[in-house]
This record gives sequence, structure tokens and C-alpha cells, in this order.
Amino acid sequence: MASIQEIKAGINQFGRSTQDQIAQMRAVHDSINQSLAMLRAVTSGTTHPSVAEAIARMEQVKKNLNEASQLAGASIEATKRYSASF
Repeated sequence: MASIQEIKAGINQFGRSTQDQIAQMRAVHDSINQSLAMLRAVTSGTTHPSVAEAIARMEQVKKNLNEASQLAGASIEATKRYSASF
């Protein structure tokens, strides 16, 4: 069985790694915003349903990325509470 120090070190590593992943998700979110802005600019004035569908799907991707980031952040907080309990 791992020692308390090893457990805490592993939890800290998990937190750092997960923070990096959250930062990557934010970067993807920003990139999607740029892509959406470009799509909206080049399709300005159209009411074609395929364009509306593409925009709606990418907005859903952004929403899911936000949710994933929040869940990942909450998992870091949960492991910090666990680590603080011993």
C-alpha cells in the first residue's frame, strides 16, 4: 500500500495534469470561437439550414467543453479535500 506522502504526491500530480488538460480545453474553446466567427462572416446573410446546423453543433461543442472543464476542475477540488483529510 502507498504511503500518505505517495498518495498526496500522486494527487498533486493528478491536479497538475488535469489543470493542463483544462487549459487545453480552453484553448480548443477559443479556437472554436475563431472558427465560428469565420463561418459566420463568410455565410453572413444566408439562411441555409445546413449553415444553421453547423453553427448550432459547434455551439454545442463549446457548451460541452465548458461542462467538461467545470467537471475536471471539480474533480481536482474533490481530490484536494481527500488529500486534506489525512
